Amino acid sequence: MDTVTPLKISLFANLLNAVMDPILIFNAKMGVTGAALATLFSEICSALLFITLMWKRNLIRASKLFRVPELEKLMPLLKGG
Repeated sequence: MDTVTPLKISLFANLLNAVMDPILIFNAKMGVTGAALATLFSEICSALLFITLMWKRNLIRASKLFRVPELEKLMPLLKGG
Protein backbone atom coordinates (compact mmCIF):
# COMPACT_ATOMS: atom_id res chain seq x y z
CA MET A 1 0.00 0.00 0.00
CA ASP A 2 1.28 3.43 -0.96
CA THR A 3 1.51 5.76 2.04
CA VAL A 4 3.66 8.51 0.54
CA THR A 5 1.17 9.78 -2.05
CA PRO A 6 -1.62 10.60 0.45
CA LEU A 7 1.01 12.36 2.56
CA LYS A 8 2.04 14.47 -0.43
CA ILE A 9 -1.57 15.35 -1.26
CA SER A 10 -2.26 16.34 2.36
CA LEU A 11 0.94 18.39 2.46
CA PHE A 12 -0.10 20.18 -0.75
CA ALA A 13 -3.56 20.93 0.67
CA ASN A 14 -2.12 22.28 3.92
CA LEU A 15 0.42 24.46 2.11
CA LEU A 16 -2.31 25.77 -0.19
CA ASN A 17 -4.40 26.64 2.85
CA ALA A 18 -1.44 28.31 4.56
CA VAL A 19 -0.79 30.48 1.48
CA MET A 20 -4.43 31.36 0.84
CA ASP A 21 -5.30 32.15 4.48
CA PRO A 22 -3.35 35.44 4.78
CA ILE A 23 -4.29 36.46 1.24
CA LEU A 24 -8.01 36.11 1.84
CA ILE A 25 -7.99 37.25 5.47
CA PHE A 26 -5.82 40.36 5.17
CA ASN A 27 -5.42 41.34 1.49
CA ALA A 28 -9.04 40.67 0.54
CA LYS A 29 -10.20 41.92 3.98
CA MET A 30 -12.54 38.96 4.43
CA GLY A 31 -11.57 38.00 7.98
CA VAL A 32 -12.95 34.70 9.27
CA THR A 33 -14.92 34.21 6.06
CA GLY A 34 -11.65 34.32 4.10
CA ALA A 35 -10.13 31.68 6.36
CA ALA A 36 -13.18 29.48 5.84
CA LEU A 37 -13.04 29.94 2.06
CA ALA A 38 -9.31 29.14 1.97
CA THR A 39 -9.92 25.96 3.95
CA LEU A 40 -12.86 25.01 1.76
CA PHE A 41 -10.85 25.53 -1.43
CA SER A 42 -7.88 23.51 -0.18
CA GLU A 43 -10.13 20.65 0.99
CA ILE A 44 -11.93 20.55 -2.37
CA CYS A 45 -8.57 20.43 -4.18
CA SER A 46 -7.44 17.62 -1.89
CA ALA A 47 -10.63 15.62 -2.46
CA LEU A 48 -10.37 16.03 -6.24
CA LEU A 49 -6.75 14.88 -6.19
CA PHE A 50 -7.63 11.83 -4.07
CA ILE A 51 -10.58 10.89 -6.29
CA THR A 52 -8.53 11.32 -9.47
CA LEU A 53 -5.73 9.19 -8.04
CA MET A 54 -8.10 6.41 -6.96
CA TRP A 55 -9.84 6.54 -10.35
CA LYS A 56 -6.52 6.14 -12.21
CA ARG A 57 -5.53 3.21 -9.98
CA ASN A 58 -8.94 1.54 -10.56
CA LEU A 59 -9.80 1.64 -6.87
CA ILE A 60 -13.22 3.21 -7.53
CA ARG A 61 -15.74 2.82 -10.34
CA ALA A 62 -18.65 5.02 -11.31
CA SER A 63 -20.96 2.01 -11.53
CA LYS A 64 -20.46 1.26 -7.83
CA LEU A 65 -20.52 4.87 -6.69
CA PHE A 66 -23.86 5.81 -8.17
CA ARG A 67 -25.97 2.68 -7.70
CA VAL A 68 -28.96 2.28 -5.43
CA PRO A 69 -28.16 -0.02 -2.48
CA GLU A 70 -30.04 -3.29 -2.12
CA LEU A 71 -32.77 -3.39 0.52
CA GLU A 72 -31.41 -6.61 2.10
CA LYS A 73 -28.13 -4.88 2.86
CA LEU A 74 -29.88 -1.83 4.28
CA MET A 75 -32.26 -3.70 6.60
CA PRO A 76 -29.76 -4.22 9.47
CA LEU A 77 -28.98 -0.50 9.41
CA LEU A 78 -32.65 0.45 9.34
CA LYS A 79 -33.50 -1.95 12.20
CA GLY A 80 -30.62 -0.78 14.36
CA GLY A 81 -31.30 2.87 13.82
